[in-house]
Amino acid sequence: MISGNRFAHIYSPNVSFARTLLSGAAIVVVLAAASLVAQPARADAVSDFYKDKRVRMVIGYTTGGGYDSYARVLARFIGKHIPGTPLVISQNMPGAGSLLATNWIANAAPRDGTVIGAINRGIPFESLTGGKGVQFDPLKLGWVGSLGKEVNVTIAWHTSKVKKAEQLFTDGLIVGGTGSGADSAIYPAIMNNLLGAKIRLIAGYPGGNDVNIALERGEIEGRPSPSWSSLRSGRADWIRDGKIVPIWQLSLSKHPDLPNVPLAIDFAKNAEDRQIMEFFFARQEMSRPYVTTPDTDAARLKALRDAFMATTKDAEFIEATKTQDVELDPISGAEIDELLKRVFATPKHVIERATQLARSEVPTQQAVITSVKVTAPLLRVEGKGASIIFNNAGAETKALVSAARTKITIAGQDAKRDSLKEALICEMDYAGPGGEVRSMACK
Repeated sequence: MISGNRFAHIYSPNVSFARTLLSGAAIVVVLAAASLVAQPARADAVSDFYKDKRVRMVIGYTTGGGYDSYARVLARFIGKHIPGTPLVISQNMPGAGSLLATNWIANAAPRDGTVIGAINRGIPFESLTGGKGVQFDPLKLGWVGSLGKEVNVTIAWHTSKVKKAEQLFTDGLIVGGTGSGADSAIYPAIMNNLLGAKIRLIAGYPGGNDVNIALERGEIEGRPSPSWSSLRSGRADWIRDGKIVPIWQLSLSKHPDLPNVPLAIDFAKNAEDRQIMEFFFARQEMSRPYVTTPDTDAARLKALRDAFMATTKDAEFIEATKTQDVELDPISGAEIDELLKRVFATPKHVIERATQLARSEVPTQQAVITSVKVTAPLLRVEGKGASIIFNNAGAETKALVSAARTKITIAGQDAKRDSLKEALICEMDYAGPGGEVRSMACK
C-alpha cells in the first residue's frame, strides 16, 4: 500500500508544475481581458469627457461669408459624430483674416478638445513668408481636417484671342483684380516673373463680382485666378454657353472637369521654380481648414478627426452644403500634418525667393469704377439680403449686397443685410446693374 507521504513525494512536482501552468494561464487570461477592454475604456473616457460638454466652433470671420457659412453647417452636424454627442455652438472671432482667432486658439483657448477653429487656408503659411503678428507654430496645432481642395484657373473671355496657355507668353492677357495682397495680384506676379507670362492687371475693383461685370462689359479680357468651384456655382451660364476659356490651372492637381487644361506648374523651367510654385499652391490643398489647440489629448484629437471625416460622409450634411459655393473634397487632419511638414521643409532660399516673387511688380493700372446713385423702394429681397431688386429709370435692376463691405443703415441705425425688407425706401450707391452695393441708407 502506498502511503500518503509517498504519494505526495511522487506527484508533488507535477502538481506544482500544473499549478504553475494554471497560474500562468490565469495571468494570460487577465492580460487578454485587459487588452480587450482597454480600447472601449479609452473610447468611453472620450465619450464621458464630451458628454454634456459644449464644443465651440470659433470662426475667424464675420457672419455671412463663405468661411462662416461652411463652419456653421459643419457645427450643425459634427456633434452627433463626436463620442458623447456634445452640443456644438458657433462663435465669430473676426480679425486680420482669421489670424486673431488662430492666435487665440494657439495661446488662450482651453487645450482640452472643446474648441475647433475655422481659419483661412493661408494662415499656416504666414510665418514662412514673414507675416506679422503670428504667435503660433503651425506644426504644433491640432489639425482636424479640411472640407475642400481648391483649383484656381486663369480664364479668358470668349472674345479674347488667347485660347491656350502658350499664348500667355506671346500675346499676353489683360485681367481684372481687387488689389495688392489678393490672389488676383500675387498669381500674375508669379506667372510673369517665374514663367515669363505677359499678364497685365487692372486693379481696384471692390470685389469679384465687380470684376465679373467688367469682364462682361469688355473692360478686361480675363480673370487671373478665380476658383473653378465658384465659377461653377456663381457663373454656371458662362461655362454652359462657352463664354469663358480656361487657360491653365493654378493648383497641384487637375480638376476633374478640366482634364485637358494644363497645369501652370508644368511650365516651370527647372526643379527650383517648380518647388516655388508647389509652395504657393499647397494652401489650396486645404482650402477650408479646421484646427484645434496644441497639446490636445491624442484620443480626443483622434475623435475630432474621425468625427470630421464621418460628417463629410453624412447625407444630411452633404445636402445642407449644396447651396454653398465650395465643393466638398475633404482631406483628413493627418494629411494636413504631412502637407505642412513637406512645405516647412522647403529650403530657406527657395522660400525667400518665393516671397520676393509674390511681392514683385506686375504691369498694373487702376480700374475705373462705375458708381450709380439712386433712391428707390426695394421690390424684392433675395437670399436673406444677399441681393436686392429695385426700379431704376423704369427698369427692374438687381444688385448684390455684401455682408462685409456694404454699409447699411435703417432709420439711421447700422444694420445687417438680413434686416432688409421689401418696400424699404433706400438711397443707394452701387456699381451698376448686377454690381455690388457700396452703401444704402433705408427707411
